[in-house]
Formats: sequence, C-alpha cells, structure tokens
Amino acid sequence: GVLLEGAVDYNYVSIDPHWGSGIRYKTLMEFWKAYPDVHFFDHPRSWRIKKETESRLRLEARGYFGCALYCKVGSVPIFINAPFDRMDYKQALISNMMMECLEDSISRNKSIILQHRYFKYAGQFQVLLFPVSLIASADGFDHLKHLIPEDNELWLSDARMMEPGIYGVRLVFNDNRLMDVLESIEDRSIEIGLLSGVLKSLDEISPDTNMQAISCLLEEQKKGKPRFKVMKADRQVSFPEFVKSYKPEPVHFKKARKRISELGKQQGFDSGNYSVEDAKLKIDVIKRSMIGEINSEVNKYDFKRSIPFLLARIDGLTARYERSKFQIKKSLEHDVDFDRAENYSKDEAEYIRMHKNYRYLIEKFVQLQPKGIKGIDTESFQYLIALIDWLHVLYTASDALHYGLDPVLGMNVNDHFLVEVVYADGFSQKQEIFAQERAKEKLGIGINKDDDVWSLRSMTDFIASLDIAFKEDLGFTFSNMINLLQVLSCWAEFNPRCEIKEYYTANGEEIKEICTKVIKGFDPEQADLILRFFTLKSDDVIRILGQDDICDDIPIWEHRKRFSRYALRPLIFIDDTYYWGPYSAKKSETIWSGNLSQGSLPTDLESPTIQKEIDQEKQLIDRALEIKAYEIVNRFTAYAINNCILHDRDRAGGHTTDLGDYDVLAFYGEKNVVLNIECKDNLPPFCLKDATRLKRMIFGEGDGDEGHFRQINKRKDYLSRNIQKIAEGLHWPVDSNHLPKVET
Repeated sequence: GVLLEGAVDYNYVSIDPHWGSGIRYKTLMEFWKAYPDVHFFDHPRSWRIKKETESRLRLEARGYFGCALYCKVGSVPIFINAPFDRMDYKQALISNMMMECLEDSISRNKSIILQHRYFKYAGQFQVLLFPVSLIASADGFDHLKHLIPEDNELWLSDARMMEPGIYGVRLVFNDNRLMDVLESIEDRSIEIGLLSGVLKSLDEISPDTNMQAISCLLEEQKKGKPRFKVMKADRQVSFPEFVKSYKPEPVHFKKARKRISELGKQQGFDSGNYSVEDAKLKIDVIKRSMIGEINSEVNKYDFKRSIPFLLARIDGLTARYERSKFQIKKSLEHDVDFDRAENYSKDEAEYIRMHKNYRYLIEKFVQLQPKGIKGIDTESFQYLIALIDWLHVLYTASDALHYGLDPVLGMNVNDHFLVEVVYADGFSQKQEIFAQERAKEKLGIGINKDDDVWSLRSMTDFIASLDIAFKEDLGFTFSNMINLLQVLSCWAEFNPRCEIKEYYTANGEEIKEICTKVIKGFDPEQADLILRFFTLKSDDVIRILGQDDICDDIPIWEHRKRFSRYALRPLIFIDDTYYWGPYSAKKSETIWSGNLSQGSLPTDLESPTIQKEIDQEKQLIDRALEIKAYEIVNRFTAYAINNCILHDRDRAGGHTTDLGDYDVLAFYGEKNVVLNIECKDNLPPFCLKDATRLKRMIFGEGDGDEGHFRQINKRKDYLSRNIQKIAEGLHWPVDSNHLPKVET
C-alpha cells in the first residue's frame, strides 16, 4: 500500500499504538449499534452489516455465500432469508428480490401487521423463502416438496415453531411464473399478496380473530403503483454477462498521485500557491512529465498480447453502465425511494470519466505499438488508468486556464509536492446541478416530448441522400457502414461458428462473408473500404485535421477535427486480423447514426459532397425549430407571426430592408409584452475548445464583433424604437397609452 502520497523520502515510520485501539473501538461500536437486538444464528461477528434502507438491514455472511434481511414490527425482530449457497445466479436474483419485496411490504404496513396479536408478545419471527426450481432439482429439500404450488398458484407456505414462543414461515414460490407476472404487473397485488400469504400461514398456528380485518386492510393497499418489477431485455450486443472492468481502487490513485508528486519534485517545483499565469506553465511541465511516464509504462508491454485485455475492460465498463441505465429508465414504471435523476447523473458522470481514461489507454497502445515482453495485467492496468485520470485532470485545468471558460483560480503545491488545481467555490455543485437537469431531460422527467424538434424531412430520405454522398466521396454508403458495425456488435449471433466472447477477431474476408450473408443489399466490394475507415491507425491517433505537424500526445483537447478516435473507429488491425469489442462497435454505431438527428457528423470528414448534405439537413432542423417555437407561442396568443420580414409585411411602414427576418414575433396581450424570439440550433460542445468556438460564434471575438448578437441586437433595437408603428402595421391591439415591453 501507500502510507503517504507525497514525494518526501521517509526512512522512519512511527505508528501511534493508540490508533489501533481507537479504530477497533470505533468499528465495534458501529457494528453493535447496527446489529439486531436479538441474535440470529452463528457468531455475530461472522456477519457483515449493511444498512440498505431506513427500515432494512442486510446481514452478509463472511464465511459462505449467504445473507438475511432484518427489520422490525413494533418490538418484534423479523429475519428473512433463503439458502443462497445452494442456488444458481437466476434463482438467487429472484429470491433476493422476493426477500426485499416482503421486507418492503412489512415495513410499509407495520400499523396493519401490529393488529395481529402475535406481534404484541412474540420475541422473534422468521421467514424462509425457496424457489420451486431449487426444491425440484437439488438434494436435501424433500421435506418442502409438499409446498410446491400448482401451476395456477404463485406460492404455498406453512408455519412452524422455531423454538418456544418463536414461529417461522416457510414459503416456496414459483420462480419462473413470478418472473413473467412481475414483468407486466401494474399494481402492488404481488407485494401485498406475498405479505398476506405469510400472515395467513402464521395465523394458522397462532390464530387471531382480527385476521379478517387485517386482510381487508391489506387488500386496499394493492391499488398503488408497483415497487418491485422484473425487467427483461433482448441482448443487444454479443457480450457475456458480468465481465469485470477493473476500475482503479483508492490505492492505485494514491500510487499515481505519489508518482505525480515525485515528477513535480524532479522538475524543481516549490511548495506554495501559483497564480493563473504561473499555473499554466507549471501544469504544462508536469503534464509533459506525466505523458513521458505513461509512454514509458506502456512500452513495457506487448501490443498484441495486451489489446484483448484492454478491449474486454472497456466493453465491461460499458456493459455495466448500460445495465444501470436500463434499470433506472425502467424504474419509471414503478415506485422507488431513490432520486432517479441523481443516480443517473452520477452513473453517467463516472462512466464518461472512466470511458475517457480507457479510450486514452487503448489509443496510446495503438500510437506506440509497444514491443515489450508481456501482456498488461490487472494491477498495471489499474495503475495506468489512475495515472491517466490524473493526467486528464491536468489537461482539463490547462484548457480551462487557456480558454478562460471554467473558473480556475490557480494551482497549489504543498510541502509534500502534491499538486492540486484550485477552482472557484461552488463550481462542482453547479456541475452536479447541471448534470441532474440533463439527466431529467434524458429520462423524460418533466419534459414534453411533443415539443421535440426534428428535421422537416424523414430520416429515411436523409440517409438515402447521405448514402449517395458517402458513395461519391468515400466509396461506400452510410447505410452499409452502419450495418457493418451492427454485425460486429452482434458477431456471435450472426456467426454460428463463434460463441459469445469479450472480444472478437476475424480477417477481412470473414467479415465480408458474414456481412454479405446477413445484410440485405450489402455490396461486398465496399467491405474493405469500410474496414479500413474504421481501423484505428498509429499515425492518425495523434493527428488533427488541417494541421501538418503531429501532436506530442493523444489530442484529447480537440473533438471535431480529431478524426481518429477509438469511439469512432473501434477496429484494431494486428497481423492481418481485425480485433474489436462488441460494445465498442455498438457505441460507434450509436455515435455515427445518433448525430444525424442533430444535422451533423461526429467528426469533420473533409468531404464536400457529404458536408453539403449535412448542411442542408442542419438548415431543415433550424427551420423546424422556428416552426416549433411559433407553435408554442401560438398556444398563448393569436397575434404571432413566423419568419416575419417587416418591410414585406408592411410595405407602407417604411421599414429598413437590412433587418432580416424575425423568427417569431408576437404580441402577448395578457402580459402586455412583445415577444421577439430568435431561434438558433447550435451544436453542443464536447470539449472546452468547442465551447470556445461556440462562445465566439454567439458573442463574437470582441472589439466590435458581436457574433450572432450583432443582428439580434439590431432587430431588437429597431423593434424597441418603432414598437407602435410596427404594432399598427401588423394590426395588433396595442394600447398607445401603455406601449408593450419588448422581450427578446
């Protein structure tokens, strides 16, 4: 491990003997504070304690694969468990869900359950759950076969005395049928039915005359939105389940941070606070040192032996994120206790950050083509990713200082040579708020989808035109390009000779053969051109379009003119064989096709015919935005005009002819305002350099250059000066004694 991150060399370490006892006391206190009031079984310290919700505690066994859920009704402790050590993954998945479902129902209906006399005097209650598939196939469960439910039943249960004064319920559930029912359920009938079944079995051995009233009260709870559902999805990518991504642990970040401090010390850094200008120079120095360090580390490994490991790691990362995203989106169909937007934004931010690091490492291997003697291992990979993560922190700070967009105040180097970039207070909180708003938009929370803006022509017609342009400029069609990526992402499905793997390899002829067989109308002569187009090449990953000199490093500061990125070109060519990850191929397909809805491509192809089609589509989207803005305003006032050119609308008004058109011009009588709406569909920035370009385009370069606002302000000023004449010419019912306010 790493005791201290700094670059100071120590030859003596003293550990305070009281530390151990203090930590020991703290951990024991936390454990016993959370541990149930009554003993479950086995030694208490053989359990790990995890507080999952306000009402639910999970006890995880340290010595075997097992767990139990603990909750409380009144003064009665309740334990819910199942024999996980005997189950396969699918059985354990549904069993755990049923345990959580029962605990949730118990905790949400405590006031009703307390009306049963058992929970007024009992010392403990336990529920054991068993899936039918386990009872039917595994040894040692013959004593439960009488509880196997009929085909039309979901579960059967009975009650037994565990020990004097303590009862337990055994419940066997039809796991296969429950999976189907929980997929389409629209109320809480399953959740409440499970609780009712447990209570009825208990009532048979500990009867209460109040049971009928309890059942009626529970029946009323079935109307609510379900809190537990099963989500099923077709496999979109030929990738196995649960492939580890091996994200760095804290120790790897500590090692990386320690190495950065050592590099800073070697460069003669002094401790202290550095101003913006000094910070720029210092960050560039440490950045160059880190690039050299990463290059040196990468060159230790063999390119061909390392690439499969790297492809599996980045696809494992994407697979986990896609699973999480799917679960959050599906949770919109039922009731949950967590904040969907917050979880979505956190997962997305972490994924984007780590995927950027993984991509950089793959591109670095492609750039250097290392000829070391071994393949990269897990520990080395995690350290390299941590080092790259810190490098990206410095790149971001350097760009922020250079472009002046983010509020970077400078840099601090402490006595141990640890480097820290200093941002303005509240900057990270603003980023989190913005990320959550973006997440709400992506989840459709609070968004009117009817007001989405799309091109005035169909996507089918656009792609048909794009196919012609791609064929003319690049020699292959856009459709064939996308279809080939789809085949690569589902390679095991389309290639019967191949099983599902973490990554795939094939030569050009094999890929051409499969594509010709499964893609309708595929031109095999285009296959080689498409494969070369999608291949990540050593010289290209450090080039920027329009720049003769190669870059010193992977140019992550550029986006649109960085044409050779792993996200866009997911193939790696080694010894006449193509290597690729199926999720990376899918992601590339999504990026290439997804950008079309914005009227753009993810990179500049320097192809005139293609660019002409893209520009035409962008104009159609701009026009659609104007029409949608007009439609929205028209909901509130009838005095709205789209694409208003004043000297055309009011020939006698003497209006100047150099104003251009008002995208939407409207009078809103209820508020006595004139709305001057300008519509611009600006492409979103993907890096600070993009953001700087966008800033200049909108606000201008300064020194009299106002960018978009030059004409906007001109129209606004003219409107303000001539509001009464314009209103009369457009026949708006404006009160001349109370002229409306102009809002732009």
